[in-house]
Amino acid sequence: KKRHSSDKTKHFAIRAVIVDKKIEGSLQDISAHTALIEQLRVLAGKDPVTEALNQRSLEEAVAQALSQLKNTPACLLYLNVGHFKNIRSLFGYSIGDALLSQTRRKISANLNVNHELGRTGSDEFAILFPGHTAKEIEPVVEDLTEKIENHLFSVGEHAINIKVAAGLIDLSPDLDDAKEALFTAGRACRDALKDQRRVVTYKSGSTALKEHRELLLLFDQLESGSTPDGFQLYLQPMLSTRAPADACCFEALLRVRDSENNPLPAGRVIAAAEDIGTITSIDRWVLETVLGWLDEHGNRLSSLRMISVNISGLSLSSDAFIEHMFRLLERYRHLT
Repeated sequence: KKRHSSDKTKHFAIRAVIVDKKIEGSLQDISAHTALIEQLRVLAGKDPVTEALNQRSLEEAVAQALSQLKNTPACLLYLNVGHFKNIRSLFGYSIGDALLSQTRRKISANLNVNHELGRTGSDEFAILFPGHTAKEIEPVVEDLTEKIENHLFSVGEHAINIKVAAGLIDLSPDLDDAKEALFTAGRACRDALKDQRRVVTYKSGSTALKEHRELLLLFDQLESGSTPDGFQLYLQPMLSTRAPADACCFEALLRVRDSENNPLPAGRVIAAAEDIGTITSIDRWVLETVLGWLDEHGNRLSSLRMISVNISGLSLSSDAFIEHMFRLLERYRHLT
């Protein structure tokens, strides 16, 4: 026990044995050992560079917030530190780490609401706001991003300005787990980067959040090896303005519909697929479908000269995709 409030808490190990009907014991002060174990426990849940929560601890906090949504709302912010990789390449890892650490302190100093701050990537943070909706937190995030961008960070001999992009989402029961919640907030953050906006918000029930959920369903079908029901291919004619009747050429275009048969923007589907690495599966399906259709129906297009197929650069840089593509072309050699 503490005798005074200023005293440090002490921990002891007590051991006792019976020897010749007598009790012999020892009392060992293990305060230093206990303090070390507690320090290791804390460090195991924190990012060593910024002292923010690490990925595992943040996921645990988000999972807990998801389990309490019936009684308490929550929202999640994903924050990207722009040009950080270039800064680290120019000035070195130590300057980059110091900049991240200063950014974490700047974030904490400007948030006056209850939050859990974690680092999720080399240049990304995530912030959980338990007890608040995205609508309530959105002005807080707008103010935070403005203050960060207007701040001049002093790191060593360098004065550095940074740009940030933020994605804010409402946590909802539709999100299966913490990983999906973080992925969804990250998707909103990437939308902010692409649209050159500071903040993009997916509010509960919004079209953007619904669209994101539909994309996840499509990608789950792809990863399971089945073709998404919403995938369709259209052939768009390409005609010569000088002699439109002389050539028969087409471009194969992907069109996507959601689970309610509403159209999804193909560009967003492709961009999301490239972000999470499923674009190669889509490209394989497109190529296989076009060649299979031509094999079955090519005789209906006697004047056909060419069908153009768009393939992602990420797929073309994959050795496995290139090998699969050549095997397909060999199988359908009679079409060339």
